[in-house]
Amino acid sequence: MGTGVSLVGVTGIEASAGYFINFKGIVPNDFGMYGATALGVGLNISGDIFSGVIWGDACDISGITENVNFSFWFVSLSLFKNAETGKILGFTAGVGPGATFFSGSAMRGITGSISYNKVNKFIYGIFE
Repeated sequence: MGTGVSLVGVTGIEASAGYFINFKGIVPNDFGMYGATALGVGLNISGDIFSGVIWGDACDISGITENVNFSFWFVSLSLFKNAETGKILGFTAGVGPGATFFSGSAMRGITGSISYNKVNKFIYGIFE
């Protein structure tokens, strides 16, 4: 779950932030927050609130990512992949206003995250 802003008129930037809950089966396994910024190309001037699915754990969403975004009227859809491995990470769907009826962009950026499990491993690592 998060919120994001895209300002891409031929070239441009986007930023997003939010929180995540990671599940192993139906049981929550980890939770945390993330933030991302990216540069890209296209025509996408919009803002939205979104929710989505990312496969894997918090380590999979951190690092260099690539995404493709489409907006139609007030509905947005984004698909993410790891830029280094090419692995599809997941997708988001959202709602929010846009400057055009249809828009799209391709972005490359960096995502950072902090999670309960990362903090826990850091703290226990100090005392080992």
